[in-house]
Amino acid sequence: MKWMKRLKIFNWQYFKEETFEVGKQTQISGPKGVGKSSIVDALQTLIVADQRKVKYNMAAHGESTDRSLVKYIRGDIKGKDVLRPGAVTSYIIAEFWDDIKLESFIVGFVADLFPDDSLKEEYFILAPLKLEELDLLNQSGSLLSGEEFRKYSDRFHLKQRTFER
Repeated sequence: MKWMKRLKIFNWQYFKEETFEVGKQTQISGPKGVGKSSIVDALQTLIVADQRKVKYNMAAHGESTDRSLVKYIRGDIKGKDVLRPGAVTSYIIAEFWDDIKLESFIVGFVADLFPDDSLKEEYFILAPLKLEELDLLNQSGSLLSGEEFRKYSDRFHLKQRTFER
C-alpha cells in the first residue's frame, strides 16, 4: 500500500511555504478563509495531470469558479493585488510511503509562471527520497526554477527519476 505522509507547497494562493502532515486518514478543517480549499486544489493539481480536468474550489461553490492555476500561483484569488507579480515558481510536493518497498518517494509539480502569465509546468517522481532531503533554494535564496530543479535532481542517486510535461 502507498499512502501520503506529507504535502509541501510553495507559492500557492496565500501560502508562501507550508508543510502539512497527513496520514492514512486525514481531515482538513478550520474556519472559512484559512485555505482548506486551496489545499484540496493543490492536491488536485498534483494528482490530476490534465489541467483542463481540474475544477478549482468545488468544495465551496459546487461549480467551477474563476480560480485558476495562474491565480493560485500569483496569490490573486479575490481580484485584489497579487501577492507574487512578475516571474514566480511554485511547487506542490507530496511524500508517499510504500509499504512494500519500505521507502519514501516524492511526487511533485513545479510551475514557472512568467510575467505575461505563460506557464511552464512539469510533474516529477523521485524515488527513493524524503521531503527533508530536498533543498529547493538556489545560492541566492530563491526557489529553484523548474529547469534548475531538474538539474539539481541529477545529484541524487535515485532508482526512479521521472519528469513529464
